[in-house]
Amino acid sequence: MTVACRVSRSFDRRRIVSGSTDKTLRLWDAATGAPIGDPLRGHEEAVTSVVFSRDGRRIVSGSRDTTLRLWDAETGAPIGELMRGHDGGVRTVVFSPDGRRLVSGSDDRTLRFWEVAALRPSLADLAAKAETLCPLSASERRELHLFDPTTETNDRPLTEAQRRACGEPAVAAK
Repeated sequence: MTVACRVSRSFDRRRIVSGSTDKTLRLWDAATGAPIGDPLRGHEEAVTSVVFSRDGRRIVSGSRDTTLRLWDAETGAPIGELMRGHDGGVRTVVFSPDGRRLVSGSDDRTLRFWEVAALRPSLADLAAKAETLCPLSASERRELHLFDPTTETNDRPLTEAQRRACGEPAVAAK
């Protein structure tokens, strides 16, 4: 049986989010009680804390799996990677009033502070966005290498076909 562990209402009072023992979050229409979309999946254990940002655009969830996750409240898509740092299950999460920070409390008896701006999209999200903006053929995808922003390096340059596919001018032969 699925049990809701935590419930939170959006500041505009139109939506409710619940976190459950089945490892999911669910959005609800506050006026009708009807579910909105499919359950949000992204935790390995029960979701023990959920809250909307003040502007209603994001949700943060905490779980017994010791992680937090930020969500887009409109699309249900996760934002960035799981946030790790606790050694015990996450019991409570809250946004700062300006929405730029998160605070989480855990069974490990710690509070953790998180900068929302530091959360980056996952590589899968970036790859999907890149494919939308610059579609590549199957053979080109096999040759694609991601740029590492921390070291500002790329294993090898794009092929001529990739440059053409992305609309870049051809490189003159030397």
